[in-house]
Amino acid sequence: MDFNATKKWIQSFLIKHMPTDCILCQLPLEKPQRFTQLCATCVLDMPTYPLGWDIKQHDPKATSELTCSNLAGITAIGKYDWPLDHVLLQLKFGRRLWAARPIGALLTKQLSQLFWPQIDFVCPLPLHKNRLRSRGFNQAFVICQHIKFDLPVNILCSLKRVKYSMPQSELSRRKRLQNVRNIFRCSEDLTGKTILLVDDVVTTGATLDNAAKALLEQNATAVYAAVGAIRTLD
Repeated sequence: MDFNATKKWIQSFLIKHMPTDCILCQLPLEKPQRFTQLCATCVLDMPTYPLGWDIKQHDPKATSELTCSNLAGITAIGKYDWPLDHVLLQLKFGRRLWAARPIGALLTKQLSQLFWPQIDFVCPLPLHKNRLRSRGFNQAFVICQHIKFDLPVNILCSLKRVKYSMPQSELSRRKRLQNVRNIFRCSEDLTGKTILLVDDVVTTGATLDNAAKALLEQNATAVYAAVGAIRTLD
């Protein structure tokens, strides 16, 4: 995949199709707010985790319910509840790529307050080529376009999903863990590098943890994760 060409296409698409109204309350946006697609009131009303929230550090109960032994830290905007879930669904299944803007903007705020080491690469959680072909885009990659860092950070493209697996949303916790075992491979030497994995939603953590395992096997120093929301299994 030509990631530079994909990035340019996403940017041109967003400029052409960017809404002028808040995507939640539909009130007209002031010009500066159009880059997040959310009005100031809806941003304030959105239930989010405190800035600088690392789930592994600040929420032992949630950590105990996740598979995350290969991740040095995990952060998220908030829980998978209204209205955050609506924005994420608009992106992933509504094919409204502009919905990635508020996700990226809110993750940027969260990441700026974390005491994590300098990130060397940001890595969108890859889709299998068959799923990427059918969906037409990788929502994690689109979110990455809207996360801002203090220093330039390159996108890591060498992590691949080498096995096609069933959608995690259709499986129980036990089957989710089995479904993603050894599905990632990384071809790049990452010695001394700190990696940030990005995805839209984490439920059990199994997919992210297996991706982190593949990166650590290539000698990455540490792997962190930033996701739009934490979703718990009923």
